[in-house]
Amino acid sequence: GRSSGVDIARELRCTAASLYVLAKGGSQIFREGHCAYVPLGAALRADGHLEFEGVVVDGAAADVVILATGYQYEFPFLDTEALGMEVERYVTPMYLHCLHASLPTLAFIGLPQSVPCPITAFEAQARYIAAYWAGRVQTSEQERHEWVEARKAQVGERLQDMHITGDSTWSYIVDLIRLSGVQGEDLERMENRISVVQQIYRDRVSKQSKIPWGDDWYRRCSYSVDWDQGRWWVEEPAEAARL
Repeated sequence: GRSSGVDIARELRCTAASLYVLAKGGSQIFREGHCAYVPLGAALRADGHLEFEGVVVDGAAADVVILATGYQYEFPFLDTEALGMEVERYVTPMYLHCLHASLPTLAFIGLPQSVPCPITAFEAQARYIAAYWAGRVQTSEQERHEWVEARKAQVGERLQDMHITGDSTWSYIVDLIRLSGVQGEDLERMENRISVVQQIYRDRVSKQSKIPWGDDWYRRCSYSVDWDQGRWWVEEPAEAARL
């Protein structure tokens, strides 16, 4: 599973007799107590046990399987066929992940996945859409479709990755702000602000446990920021000192 699967594992660690987590990032079986981190590619056998590369994972047989492998977009309030849209585990044709390439009066905020800073990213999308609709941004339909096709070529057969922005989210945010017409000191101030947000995010990631069921004390850290000076500091919870 993705991050939702990791969160579920953390909640189940204290109640499940045996906990198995299949997720990206590992190439070997890792066990800690009654919890096991199993690489993708493991098979669930008929007897309920997991097997990876011919090795049966120690532990009780699984009696419940939770799939946390993503989701499919759905807009029941739209006639997507009439709008020329493909809506599955991706939405197309979406220019810059937010503007319909053929019908730019139709826009979506919040399609990207694996976004490290959702509020900042979606605010930038809203800024760009508002600028476009206000007439401050001009693009041709051909240009918009070329961007969509280039994105499809980038992800190849994995069209479900169309809107996964991940680490590139930071440059995506800055691009949206620039394209919306922000310039000069205003642009510099926004870029500095985004840089601070990125630094805080990376600090938070550095504190996160590398195992899915690890303690989530990092979520109880309190961050303070001096936006004018571009400085930030963090107050860690008392339990962090004991880990």
